[in-house]
Amino acid sequence: MVHNSPLIEEPRRAEDTNGGSCSLVCGGGLLFSADALGGLPIPEIGGTGAAAKYSFGRGYFSNGPMSKFQSYGAMAAFGSHGVGSSQQGQPGTAWGLGAGVGAGFFLANAMNMDQLSGPFDTKTFSMPGIASVQWATSGSTWYFSMTFGPAAEIGYSHYTTTTDPVGARGNLPFVPFARLFSGATL
Repeated sequence: MVHNSPLIEEPRRAEDTNGGSCSLVCGGGLLFSADALGGLPIPEIGGTGAAAKYSFGRGYFSNGPMSKFQSYGAMAAFGSHGVGSSQQGQPGTAWGLGAGVGAGFFLANAMNMDQLSGPFDTKTFSMPGIASVQWATSGSTWYFSMTFGPAAEIGYSHYTTTTDPVGARGNLPFVPFARLFSGATL
């Protein structure tokens, strides 16, 4: 059974205040990220593993000013049991081993920073030389990123992440890691 953190909001959609929406790329920019994972697929129990990721980015959105954000998440799972820094709809998955850091880019169909909030259902592929390729969705909002840099990892992870604005409207960078696993239990 998965126990969830009580600090989660409903997913937001890529729609502006006039009811319009964006199905193409409406936001993008640069980001820096760090991630680590470790886990094995075990058929008898469904898998076991742990993963964590933190990204800090700055981008432009079609209906908003240049904005800074942080995206973060962490999880640990054993079969059907798991914990995470964000509400997990199901136990997370992590297969592979390693860690990496990188710089790269992101693209999204969010029209402003408010639409880039989560929670996001996030899938990440990690490869040597390419720190990570990430695809995340929250309702009709999607987010794609690719980072390049020193990475001694190969693997796949799938778990829930959160994105927050940084700066005048939001949190300071790195603050979420002080909250990791708060209120989460096995």
